[in-house]
Amino acid sequence: MKTLYKVIGFGENQYGFFNQKAVSSTVGYACGIYNGMLWDPDYTGAVIIRQDHESWQVILEFGTENMSIECGPFMSFSVKKAPALEMV
Repeated sequence: MKTLYKVIGFGENQYGFFNQKAVSSTVGYACGIYNGMLWDPDYTGAVIIRQDHESWQVILEFGTENMSIECGPFMSFSVKKAPALEMV
């Protein structure tokens, strides 16, 4: 299987929290998408995920403080707000 680069930009708008996803077969194209999100004020953050057959790794990220990157069935990724930790 070929390596894929998944880019997820995220933020909040009048409809709530959103993820904008893109997929590339080259890291250069993925970086171009990521850089566009970096300079777009509609996004509060973005990640690039390198996905191989059975493994994945975040290779570039911004704005991910208090966020969680989740891998669902069939290697579907999303960024969500991390649950708040409460001290009891």
